[in-house]
Amino acid sequence: MPQLINKVKIKNRADCCGDRLAKTKVFIDNQYCGSLPDKTANNKWFEVKCAKPLRGKSAKLVTVQNTFLSIQGFEAYTTTKKVEENSAKIVLHKTSQSSNYLRTWTADKCINGSHHPDACVTMAGKGQWWKA
Repeated sequence: MPQLINKVKIKNRADCCGDRLAKTKVFIDNQYCGSLPDKTANNKWFEVKCAKPLRGKSAKLVTVQNTFLSIQGFEAYTTTKKVEENSAKIVLHKTSQSSNYLRTWTADKCINGSHHPDACVTMAGKGQWWKA
């Protein structure tokens, strides 16, 4: 069932490679929500607020750099009104990513507050994606 999503939070990988997440685009279904900043640091949470709440069933991160897409945590928030104070975290059930860098660094490690010590990491390349 589609949700009205107003923001997502993405935790950058803790152990290295903080710059990989820079400028990553966020989509709700195929609707553009926003982008991460031009500079991103290790082990930091970044929040992307949509200009307006977007109705959709999935959130997708897409890298614009020719590098690995790596994250360590992801949360999406919904609202029934266009007021951020009413936001509630969505429980995510299904994840996927364009490729797996290592067999253990799969898409399911980064949702619902698990904040796994490993990361979700794709192979390198512009346009690599992670989806929940």
